Amino acid sequence: FSTSFKGARSSGIILSVMRSAEANGLDCRKYLEYLFTELPNLFVPGGSKALQDYLPWSSQVRAICAR
Repeated sequence: FSTSFKGARSSGIILSVMRSAEANGLDCRKYLEYLFTELPNLFVPGGSKALQDYLPWSSQVRAICAR
């Protein structure tokens, strides 16, 4: 349960990411760990990967985070 609109929105975003991972046959915990580890590196100067490479249906993500 959330006590504010911002909290509810944040919960909705995280739950949506988790359900997308489940729907694509990924281990939710592995996928979240992968995102929290890799996404900060995406936005450093010289970062060349596209955000699409981190979506749950990406072949690279599926190889790393499969159930």
